[in-house]
Amino acid sequence: MDSAQTADGSPQPPRQRVALHRSQRAVAAVVAESHRTIPSAFAAVRVQIDSAIGLGRELTRREHCLIGLPELLVKAVASLRPQFVLCFATLVGDDGLELAESARIGVTVEVGSGMSVPVLPDAEASSWRQVATTLMEFRLAAMRGGLLTRELVGANIVLAVHSDPDVTVVVPMVFPGQVCAVSLGGPQNELAFTEDGTVTSRSVVQLGIAYDHRVINAREALSFLQAIKALLESPEALAPLG
Repeated sequence: MDSAQTADGSPQPPRQRVALHRSQRAVAAVVAESHRTIPSAFAAVRVQIDSAIGLGRELTRREHCLIGLPELLVKAVASLRPQFVLCFATLVGDDGLELAESARIGVTVEVGSGMSVPVLPDAEASSWRQVATTLMEFRLAAMRGGLLTRELVGANIVLAVHSDPDVTVVVPMVFPGQVCAVSLGGPQNELAFTEDGTVTSRSVVQLGIAYDHRVINAREALSFLQAIKALLESPEALAPLG
């Protein structure tokens, strides 16, 4: 039977076709290149975030701008660059690395018109207000389709941030040229026992890391992940960073 005909032989009506959005095609090209060229691995840990949420509220009042888990994660990751220089390195060719002098952190922004990854160019030196304001400006610009090309280049690590509570584990993509990508799942509530046996409720997230196995192995990647987890669970050291 001719595929252009129905079962009774009459012509089929033409099927509607739509073009893929340009941004979606661009994302697909990068994802395909990453899967083709990077031997990546992934690991995740669970992080208790009640203390981090409390610090975010305190900083929001102090800085008069919204500071939540994404902002805390940016500063936590940036602060660890001197200890984990390979995680922020840039792959040069097949056997060389260029070490970064600062943390240039790309943060995923998804507002329904495709994913963008604008870059905070020096997250280590940025204040809390600068980080919060810049991320908010990125979100608003993405909604308007107005992110500039210069805002989308130069990252040496990416944070894939998801706030939907139904998103539990996120496996991020390692961008070509980079070594690591860190992911933040949505917050979850769970019951737990205190030391005296009392049942309490706490908030947790899954924190993940994808990494290029040509550059680092599981031990280095997990050490980096555990260091981020430690800062988010006991965030007192983060407060003075901005």
